[in-house]
Amino acid sequence: MMRLRRGARVVELGCGTGSNFSLLEQRVGAEGRLIGVDNSPEMLALARRRVEDSGWSNVELIESDIVAYEFPAGIDGVL
Repeated sequence: MMRLRRGARVVELGCGTGSNFSLLEQRVGAEGRLIGVDNSPEMLALARRRVEDSGWSNVELIESDIVAYEFPAGIDGVL
């Protein structure tokens, strides 16, 4: 697992249904930021449901091909 601190900003490429979000959320905490990137709208819909059901307000989901995705500044880790 990446060494992540509280408040870290992490991008998960090919996040699928968001199954790693709970582990990442434990590491970065509510003050951190998770960005999930996937090219499948169906997978992102499932990830969005997981995020909403878990009450995470610090997760952003982006529909994009991972090759075309442009990373924002200040990212601390990529999965």
